Amino acid sequence: MAIYNQALKSGRLEIIVEKIKEIETKCNFCPLNCGVNRTIDLGRCKTGVKVPVAEYLVHLGEEAPIVGQNGTGAIFLSNCNLNCVFCQNSEVSQDGYGSLYDERQIADIMLELQSQGCHNIDWVSPTHCVNILVKSLFLAAQDGLNIPIVYNTNGYENINTLGLLDGLIDIYMPDIKWSNNSIGLKFSNVENYTEINRQAIQEMHRQVGDLILDEDGVVISGVLLRYLILPNNIDDYRQTCQWILENLGKDTYISLLTEYYPCYKACDFPELSRQVVKEEIDQVIRCYEKHGFNRLEYY
Repeated sequence: MAIYNQALKSGRLEIIVEKIKEIETKCNFCPLNCGVNRTIDLGRCKTGVKVPVAEYLVHLGEEAPIVGQNGTGAIFLSNCNLNCVFCQNSEVSQDGYGSLYDERQIADIMLELQSQGCHNIDWVSPTHCVNILVKSLFLAAQDGLNIPIVYNTNGYENINTLGLLDGLIDIYMPDIKWSNNSIGLKFSNVENYTEINRQAIQEMHRQVGDLILDEDGVVISGVLLRYLILPNNIDDYRQTCQWILENLGKDTYISLLTEYYPCYKACDFPELSRQVVKEEIDQVIRCYEKHGFNRLEYY
């Protein structure tokens, strides 16, 4: 049984829904903290009280513990609270491709994906849509949703919002992008990414701990970190590796993403204007292995 079912039975999930409704009238769900009344207007994330969805499907393109044999029920949410110059899905994250759905429709989508045998429901880029997603989870849980939720995030999260999600999310899958705030500002257009991201990841880890797998290798709960390897060591992977070791430990499950290629606005920045090469990938892998990390996935 997914953890949110316990919150439903205890009445806590309904209480969280009411708190969510209060916050959305002066939105600070994410660190942008724009203060917009989402019930009548759009935030800086270009999102109101309906969820912009680019696509939903049974998905086999995530990490092995997430997809297992049957796949994850992925809901790709449009818009984003970051503006990464190298985004590989800019038509979704920046241009808002997709259609608007209310909480009842999202609840029905989750139930449909569960009926197709998915191991879990994967909220892809959920940060700016927490208000609608939590309300939809309340509806879906009442109607029989019982598979885990994957909170698949860019990692730029408000720690107070994560506190509301404590007891609702079984699996957190955050990016860990930048070990330097000035680089985060230059390439993702947000302030203080590093501190905010690290506090958020520590809170996620406090809630659900290291990744736990069932006998088939499918995730039950825990944190799965994603780190995108960029050319020219734009972000110092050694600093990130050391921080993970000191604050989360070597049992952390880390997905090292190796598929970077320049797109969106990346070619405007010389240091981002080429693909990552094998030597750079090997350097990062060796660094993590040297520090004793043995739960690495890379492809």
